[in-house]
Amino acid sequence: MLKAIIKKISHATDSIIFETEDFGYGCGEIMTVIDERLLQEGDEISGDLENYGTEEIIITKNGMKIEIYIEDFGLSYEEALALFSTL
Repeated sequence: MLKAIIKKISHATDSIIFETEDFGYGCGEIMTVIDERLLQEGDEISGDLENYGTEEIIITKNGMKIEIYIEDFGLSYEEALALFSTL
């Protein structure tokens, strides 16, 4: 299980950029409907963040499990930001 920090989030498009220590930056979409206060920039998440597709993750601060669709990982911040803008 990898840990990551949310670096950018858009609740309008349910898109996120996350950073891991081992795999650089990743980009994905939140699949679970949640209140925007439950997941914010700077929050820690954990889960199988090095796989493509739908994965269940845990929001560390509240223990909530949500599903995200991981579009890509192992990116530079610039690459993740470019992908984020297309979601």
